[in-house]
Amino acid sequence: MFPFKAVVVNNDPSVGGEIMIDSMIKQLGTPYIEAIHPGQNLGWEGGVNAALDRADTPYFVMLNDDVVFPVGRPEFFRVMAEYFHHPDIGAVGPCSNFAMGVQGLMNLTVDMLVETTLLIGFCMMVKTDVFRDMGGLDTHLPGGDDLDLSIRLRDKGLRLICDRRLYVHHIGQQTGARLYPGEWNSPQMSDNTNNAIIHKHGVTKWYHTFQAQWQAYAPAGVLPSSHQERELVWRNEQVSKRQHLKGFNLGCGQNSEKAKWGMDKFKRGDQLEATFHDVKVDCAVVGDALHLPAKEGSLDFLVAIHLFEHLIDPIGALSEWSKSLKPNGEIVLVIPNQRLLDTILINHTHVHAYVPETIKGMLQVTNWDIVEEVFFPRTGTMGIIGRKRG
Repeated sequence: MFPFKAVVVNNDPSVGGEIMIDSMIKQLGTPYIEAIHPGQNLGWEGGVNAALDRADTPYFVMLNDDVVFPVGRPEFFRVMAEYFHHPDIGAVGPCSNFAMGVQGLMNLTVDMLVETTLLIGFCMMVKTDVFRDMGGLDTHLPGGDDLDLSIRLRDKGLRLICDRRLYVHHIGQQTGARLYPGEWNSPQMSDNTNNAIIHKHGVTKWYHTFQAQWQAYAPAGVLPSSHQERELVWRNEQVSKRQHLKGFNLGCGQNSEKAKWGMDKFKRGDQLEATFHDVKVDCAVVGDALHLPAKEGSLDFLVAIHLFEHLIDPIGALSEWSKSLKPNGEIVLVIPNQRLLDTILINHTHVHAYVPETIKGMLQVTNWDIVEEVFFPRTGTMGIIGRKRG
């Protein structure tokens, strides 16, 4: 994710520690990593605040030194940052093997994308200017900076989001256990921390935060996710209600039964493109989405589920589809939403990325009115229905 800067706060006051860290950064040979050597142990909170003073990027990530990122997720921080397009988002965090609340990997009762009352600071993204205006982390608490920051962000009317599609491996309790053996995370330390949070914020706010309460996340206009995927439900509903009409399910793959006519560029029985298992095409009609095998003004609807992002000429496709439809004919689109997930990094067969404003603008200039627009945060997609102007 660019532009970025990694700031390493060296809490080891020894000369050897400074030499080691500077040497490692030099070997990496990148201008995007710098070290701060305060000459003393600032602690976690003080170290975070020292890095915040150096931050000149829009977003700021607090990151423990005992985390490991799985290989193959280059879009990790992009996904986190995209949430801040909604102005009411205060912080975003992933799930992990070593985390309490909704961020715990084995907490299987939690939805994939949730709003919560508590985020843990092992890997947490915030807006730099908001965090700086709040004064960073409170260095006077005996612990519980996660609880304190979660409360302070929510007091500002901001929401805390956990995206459980994102994972960071967290070894956990490495520094604290070494510096404070037998005391770190002891009952006495927990009591001191909880009492300090209660003294600062009151018992009610402490309780609601400590419980890590959650609900399915849904920004304005977004359908909340559930254990039954909403995108699948929505698109099947749209296709089913048009079964009595005449149309094509473009790029149908194995789902020809979902529309009046299933159409694909591959013939029935061919291996479905871009799959890793034995999935065969099942279509009634072989054709090209840019040159439909239909007379002008002969169709009632067209369905394109995860097809549009694969088309090199999307404007040409919309114009072609408009010609094929009757006046007031409709298209049903499901497309990756770049605001929710950068799918080009995930699927190399995607040749374009779209945000809601882009796709709506394209529809409007090619003779379509927007009938419906919904978002599916769990899959990072959006559904749009366009109606041909009569």
